Amino acid sequence: MDIQIQMRELAQRLWGTEAIGNVATLVRDEVHAWYANLPEDWFDNTASFPDGTPRHAGKRTFMRPLSTNWKTEAQGSGFSIYFDTKREGAPWGLRLQQYGDTITPVKKRALTIPVTAEAKGVSARVFQTKTGKDLFLVKGDAAKRNPDMIGSLVWEDPAGALHAAYVLRTRSEVPPLKKRRGHDAIPTEDEIMGWTKQAIIDIFEI
Repeated sequence: MDIQIQMRELAQRLWGTEAIGNVATLVRDEVHAWYANLPEDWFDNTASFPDGTPRHAGKRTFMRPLSTNWKTEAQGSGFSIYFDTKREGAPWGLRLQQYGDTITPVKKRALTIPVTAEAKGVSARVFQTKTGKDLFLVKGDAAKRNPDMIGSLVWEDPAGALHAAYVLRTRSEVPPLKKRRGHDAIPTEDEIMGWTKQAIIDIFEI
């Protein structure tokens, strides 16, 4: 995710100096502070899973890198501030949070979407190994009505009741965070420009 800042009106004054980089660093620090001051549940879906188990129990891992992993790059008369988007080879998904998108499987037939807290953050195979619960596919009526729905991976308790651990879908629509939670995933343009102007004032003692 790039945040572009252009300072054409200061190009001649800044050109050939380290000032652009210094301004970029100060703005980056403000971006770090903005994320550091957000509540931990800023990106969360506040609803529980369908079975009533908590969707975001346990330690969160998303906010900390957002308050530490932004980088800067001088670009002519301006600069970019961008998020270092990789975590152990996987994207953090900040762009997805801000703009939303359609997710489709890359290597497998379907997306495996957890529908209970016990399945969150683990694959179906790991779920079975960890819990000792054997999963099997149930298609049901939802799969007949929705072409994107393949079915559910469920397990059976001793009384014979079925419990869903995952739903299998060929695609999933993720709305922007603004639509889901009423706020953005990145600072506003006005906030960024305000930080930039203040950085220029601080550096050049205007």
